Amino acid sequence: MVYHVDVPELIPSAGSANLVFKSKVHDESQSDPVTEENVSLFIPYPVLESIGNVIPQILQDLRGAGGHKVFGAQEAKPAIPPQRRLQDPRRLANGNRWPDMFRGVPEILGASFGDILVELEGVAMDFHLRAVNLDGTVSEGKLENVIMTYTGIKAWTEGLPGGIQSLAGEGVSHGLLEPATKALPAWNEGPRSPALDECLVSTAFEIRSVISDLGAMLVRLETLNVVYDQERPAAAHYLWSIDALKAFAEALPKVERKMQQKGLTAKTLQ
Repeated sequence: MVYHVDVPELIPSAGSANLVFKSKVHDESQSDPVTEENVSLFIPYPVLESIGNVIPQILQDLRGAGGHKVFGAQEAKPAIPPQRRLQDPRRLANGNRWPDMFRGVPEILGASFGDILVELEGVAMDFHLRAVNLDGTVSEGKLENVIMTYTGIKAWTEGLPGGIQSLAGEGVSHGLLEPATKALPAWNEGPRSPALDECLVSTAFEIRSVISDLGAMLVRLETLNVVYDQERPAAAHYLWSIDALKAFAEALPKVERKMQQKGLTAKTLQ
């Protein structure tokens, strides 16, 4: 039975964290039937993200079945509160408080495209993000080495202008999400020759809804790590301002032409 988990080390260069599971093992055949064991595991980021995505549902289901009372009537409080319960410190461009319904939802600030990877039938790209950290602070970073297939690029090339027009039709010309605090790389300054185990293949990337009040869209991105995780994709929702979407829409046809020049077409994916 695991009774505690330590995280003694983060290893960004390996995209992983070291988790030590402290457990008590019961064995009646031993002179001391209860012994303690420490199991140290290095878990890659995609797996950690997958675990993080399912934990809220597991906790909800256990609580609904009364499982939270098994170890005593007094509930144990987690050392780190769930991200969804944190007060979101972000403000909109007009100074208003961040909407509660989008509390904790990260933002896509832009995207940069890099090398065409024929072997993976896609283009390597970075998504520039803003997110709320577990401690309630806000930081900007990027989701690196996402591989978007030719079919995915073509679908966005054809569909995104209509989404932008939908916002324009509702009188939205500018978004209320704050732009990046620093200049972002150009559209063609994305990943160069990423290692295979660093690549996240996009298995789904779609617009879920148009948020006219924010001048943004809610999108869902689902990815699989090429090496570590072939069956359990990691999925997350992001807000994407119309201003950043317009820049993305301008880059898409250029990327599509580059992919065609490398011999990638819809036929290669059938």
